[in-house]
Amino acid sequence: MKNRIGTRTAVHAVLLLFALIGTLPFLWALMTSLKTPAEAFSMPPVLLFKPTPGPYLQLLRDGLFGDYLLNSLVVTAWVTVISVVIGCFGAYALARFSGVGSMIILSASLVLYALPRVAILLPFYEGAQRTGLFDTKLLLIVVMVAVNQPFTLWIFESFFREVPQQLEQAAMIDGCTRLQAFRHVVLPILGPGLATTAIFSALFAYNEFLLPVILGGPDSATMPVMIATYAGSSDVRQWPLFAAAAVTVALPLILLVILCQKFIIRGLFSGAVKG
Repeated sequence: MKNRIGTRTAVHAVLLLFALIGTLPFLWALMTSLKTPAEAFSMPPVLLFKPTPGPYLQLLRDGLFGDYLLNSLVVTAWVTVISVVIGCFGAYALARFSGVGSMIILSASLVLYALPRVAILLPFYEGAQRTGLFDTKLLLIVVMVAVNQPFTLWIFESFFREVPQQLEQAAMIDGCTRLQAFRHVVLPILGPGLATTAIFSALFAYNEFLLPVILGGPDSATMPVMIATYAGSSDVRQWPLFAAAAVTVALPLILLVILCQKFIIRGLFSGAVKG
């Protein structure tokens, strides 16, 4: 009994240590965002200080901050919705009408997903320049959906395979079409899978940096691009502002994960159906 308690305590201590290591960068950025520039660059670091809301007020006064935030929210929302819709219908077809063709499609999508982003940027860049879509939110949405689609296909396909086909067959025997059976029978069961895929699609679109920085510009730049702009500044007075921007960007994601952690855990570990 004592050995079991000691082992459990040791495991909890190790997990707590890793949790502290993982949250330390965010806590440090939070502290920096509440300091003056002199305090932010003092050596040794100042741990006891009077918090100041100056960097956050400066962010609110910066008109570009609102534009970048709006771009991020618009792109994230559209990428999430389109990725989930296309991935849901596509994965359903691949799972229910499985065969050589579906395996080829899934394998090809996995290969494309494994390619480095740089390998696909040049064709998108050339096409955007020729079609006049460069520096538009539409271009970012289309490209991010294309990049994210293999992920949604694989996730949804694994969930659909766990939903018994007998449920749909019973619904169709009672008079439902396949689409009605899909809507009224399969989708309610697939709730955790839908939530999990939507959350990870939103995290991908919200945090993506390389695609917006290459394919975007002043009219379509997102929050990661703005933070990189602050971080690249040689003016030390910008560092608290940079930290405040990083904290502000991270807070919606932290809130989203906290509110939806139940769906994430169920979706990742228990699947769509409890067996």
